[in-house]
Amino acid sequence: MQRTWREIHHIPFLEFIGSSFRGNDTATYIAKNYSWESDAWFWTRDIGIRYNNLNNWVTAFGDSKGAFLLTQYWVNSWQSGVIPFSEQIGDGAILWNIQNERLFVNGVDVAQAPLGWGTPITGSEDSYHEVMEIFGQKS
Repeated sequence: MQRTWREIHHIPFLEFIGSSFRGNDTATYIAKNYSWESDAWFWTRDIGIRYNNLNNWVTAFGDSKGAFLLTQYWVNSWQSGVIPFSEQIGDGAILWNIQNERLFVNGVDVAQAPLGWGTPITGSEDSYHEVMEIFGQKS
């Protein structure tokens, strides 16, 4: 679960599990006591997208590079410019590419790329290609 957004992520999660903890450092408390549970909660809660939650969305589009790109945004560095295009990127309905650490949708610069996307060896794009190779898919 994201370490920030106490009121949006931490408190609702703590309420969901029935915890009364409301100390100053909810992120550390959750990490030490409920790391797996908070991850499962985050990926299965209703976030108001067409497929209801991240698990359902990834199940629908999980084998696409666009779905991988968007999960990198969700995990690393969500950018507001991506929001209007997220479903179309995931299902391949629109063209997108990353140049110079920027995301372009249909040729228009809309947002910064996910953190580390273009970093050689350890970057997100390289990770995508590695995952696809492991699962025998051509990327």
